[in-house]
Amino acid sequence: MPRTTTAAPAAPAPAPAVPATPAPTSGALTGTAGDERGAIELRGIWKWFGDPSAPVLRDVSFRIPAGSFVSVIGASGCGKSTMLRMMGDLARPSRGEVRTGGHPVSQARQAHEIGFVFQAANLCAWRSVRRNVELPLEAMKVGRAERRERALAELDRVGLAAAVNQYPAELSGGMAQRVAIARSLVTEPPIVLMDEPFGALDEITRDRLNLDLHGLWRRTAKTIVFVTHSIPEAVLLSTQVVVMGRRPGRIDRTIDITLPDERTAETSRIPEFFEAVTEVRDALFDVMGRDL
Repeated sequence: MPRTTTAAPAAPAPAPAVPATPAPTSGALTGTAGDERGAIELRGIWKWFGDPSAPVLRDVSFRIPAGSFVSVIGASGCGKSTMLRMMGDLARPSRGEVRTGGHPVSQARQAHEIGFVFQAANLCAWRSVRRNVELPLEAMKVGRAERRERALAELDRVGLAAAVNQYPAELSGGMAQRVAIARSLVTEPPIVLMDEPFGALDEITRDRLNLDLHGLWRRTAKTIVFVTHSIPEAVLLSTQVVVMGRRPGRIDRTIDITLPDERTAETSRIPEFFEAVTEVRDALFDVMGRDL
């Protein structure tokens, strides 16, 4: 049976106008991040745009242990993507701090230790598949021969060894996302952040990529944080599911997913899968103030 951790409810309050770094509160996720490479910790995160009395995120504190696969789910506008961007140092908290491996997240980003995959593949149309994957290595001034070798290895790992010389216009949506995943992995980051990467794909392609992604995670032991609106997808992929409350966003509860380590198409047919899906759906609807 899945195990649920419910965050203590907090009364809404306007955020302080002066940014400060509070002492970390107890994490909502099980496990301890410590100083592990690939661990992520959010400490007292608040985020607002212009008006501190209308925050997007409110006092978010939790830890993600290295090697976890954590999915984040919640209503549109609750701050999921904003929180993910702060984990990657693409946005700054208005208050609080994000740390990875015991250091400020900016250090991890500058060291190319965080990979990103977004809903749009964002490939360069004038570059081949291989040269799209090489792009982060070019930014790192890696030599041409090593760039080629590493890009080909990642493309083989995502099943695109036969497509290295094709161009984005020749790819299906699923293939384009595989290229984006390979590009995110080519710098060998311990952390990969994914913002609804399969949301625009058809159901058959999405199911296939979910299984491929989970297998890739098992082989590489990356820390993956995955934002999605799909409850079954979150359950199938994750070691834990984070349920966020309505805006201002907060971590309402987390649910441990205790499915078999190896996930296959058959996993979505076993009773434990349906139990976990039901628990996440009940938690989400409870947070949203709706009845089943």
